[in-house]
Amino acid sequence: LDFMAACRAPLPTTFRISPACTFANEIRDKLKARYEELKVEITQTDDDGERQYPPQPMQWYPDELAWFMSISKKALKKTPGLEKFHQYLVAETESGNITRQEAVSMIPPLFLDVEPHHRVLDMCAAPGSKTSQLLEFIHFKCGSGGVPPGIVLANDADQDRCKMLIHQMKRI
Repeated sequence: LDFMAACRAPLPTTFRISPACTFANEIRDKLKARYEELKVEITQTDDDGERQYPPQPMQWYPDELAWFMSISKKALKKTPGLEKFHQYLVAETESGNITRQEAVSMIPPLFLDVEPHHRVLDMCAAPGSKTSQLLEFIHFKCGSGGVPPGIVLANDADQDRCKMLIHQMKRI
């Protein structure tokens, strides 16, 4: 594969389920059941000629809580048969159960291995996906109903991007 072609290729659509969500396992199991219902054949292509694959868990992410699909955001909205799935993703995202986030951005919080007593300073926090992931880990590892003694302090130098950070934090 040509390097420049690889750089121009659309990124897969990726998202993760919050482990702190009360229904994380149910959402994951529902996704497993629902993606089989999607009528996306492996040979089907989108408007740009890219092959489409149905959603599947990322094997490296704990508990199969992160998912990817080769269906672009544009195709997800416009492909017949995917409208209900798109609506489901939007509803779960708005409720804070699912966060759309690039796979590469999911990795740093995993390596930090944040514990409930940790104090984390995130100086480049916007738009907030990694920050929310860190908060989710702190709360999830603390247990249901527990208030962790740790904290995540998030900020960004770009005031406009801070608005996205605030929006993201309100969802969780």
